Amino acid sequence: SQPMLAGSPSIRAETSLSTPQPYVQESVILTLRVLSSDNLKTVDVGLPKSDAVVINKLDGPSTSVLTRGGKSEIQNELHYLLIPLRSGRLHLEPMHVTGSFVQSGSGYGGNREFNVATDRGLDLDVKPAAPGVQPWLPLQHLALRTELQGVPKVEAGQPFTLMVELTAVGAGGAQLPSLESQLQTPDFRVYREKSRTSAELTPDGRYLNGVRRDSFTLVPQYGGDLKLPELR
Repeated sequence: SQPMLAGSPSIRAETSLSTPQPYVQESVILTLRVLSSDNLKTVDVGLPKSDAVVINKLDGPSTSVLTRGGKSEIQNELHYLLIPLRSGRLHLEPMHVTGSFVQSGSGYGGNREFNVATDRGLDLDVKPAAPGVQPWLPLQHLALRTELQGVPKVEAGQPFTLMVELTAVGAGGAQLPSLESQLQTPDFRVYREKSRTSAELTPDGRYLNGVRRDSFTLVPQYGGDLKLPELR
């Protein structure tokens, strides 16, 4: 990190990963913590460049005050989604953070801009995808729920709505697949009406909770006993 001038606030940056041994295409939470003695006015993060991973910002900075050994520090925490694209050992360069401190009441009081880097880069040992699993989407948990809406009686030509909900721990809703192709059958015409996705961090900051909700209009092609296809 860049040496600070006398009278300047202190600052440092550190990173952590939700897991250092993910699978290919697993959603890894990268946490960046910027700890300083004074409030920050601006924060600009330089992400490591690599064709082996995708890194996108999730949220932050969120600000809190930490007290250790009678000394208080201001923590600005940011979360990023890191997805490894290939297996093997990967090393990412340190992250760089630039910005400025809030102006003090008595003037600038020293250097109010900063340029700091994390002490070390990030090392990952990425495991390959399980053979024969398609589509491949490594998760901690996955649940599937369906609900028929507006179906007092199914008749030929009378549309009704099927809601399909996927809930996952370990991926955002936008990463979850559509099951529309599994609904195709000669018994019904299928029309996708709308899709909604959401993603939020678990309280411990280790995983993404993702939800995907798809609504389909199904039109029976004839009367009698009809069976919806199994969704998997």
